[in-house]
Amino acid sequence: MLTISEQTLDLLNVSHSTREKLEELKNYDLSFLTDNFTDEHHKEGRKFSAEQIYPIVKHFGKADREIAHNIEQEFRKFVALTLIRPGVTHAPSGPVDMYWHFFILHTEEYRNFCTAIWGGFYDN
Repeated sequence: MLTISEQTLDLLNVSHSTREKLEELKNYDLSFLTDNFTDEHHKEGRKFSAEQIYPIVKHFGKADREIAHNIEQEFRKFVALTLIRPGVTHAPSGPVDMYWHFFILHTEEYRNFCTAIWGGFYDN
């Protein structure tokens, strides 16, 4: 879970409004994406093709729920960084970038996330 101490936020001079966005990010439900960011078959069908998941399998040796959850947490850290240091170009790791791109494929959900967290569309 995304946790940044108050002491760290104070040290970084993080504004009250950004702290609110960080709290919203911490609680934002990304399960619709994370639960399908695996090579496991689901009753409702696979959301991503084997070709899309292959880089995760290649990188980690598998693409299961634990790995997907860990990548989600790293994505949250990346987003937190963009909130804490806006205006600075941030480059996510390969798996986080892939998660982000899969998120973008869910256009409506991504638009809602961008509005809630960044205040508008974000493509860095």
